[in-house]
Amino acid sequence: MTAFPWISLITALPAAGAVVLLLLGRRSAALVRWIALGFSLAVLALTLVLWAHFDAGSGGMQFQERYAWGARAGREYRVGGGWLGS
Repeated sequence: MTAFPWISLITALPAAGAVVLLLLGRRSAALVRWIALGFSLAVLALTLVLWAHFDAGSGGMQFQERYAWGARAGREYRVGGGWLGS
């Protein structure tokens, strides 16, 4: 897989959907439901992409993302996925 930030996108997409719904206000309950469903299905689709590319035989972390900020203080954003089974 590429170095695309899959896990960050899956994490941020529901928050982005919530912001969109907040900006819509109380316009239409049906519209709000469809937009919420759209964001939920997008997260599901991205999760299925990760699942399809996941290598259960690998013992290491997969889909790692690492971004340094505040390098002087040693701060960084780091996520990844791995197999938790025995």
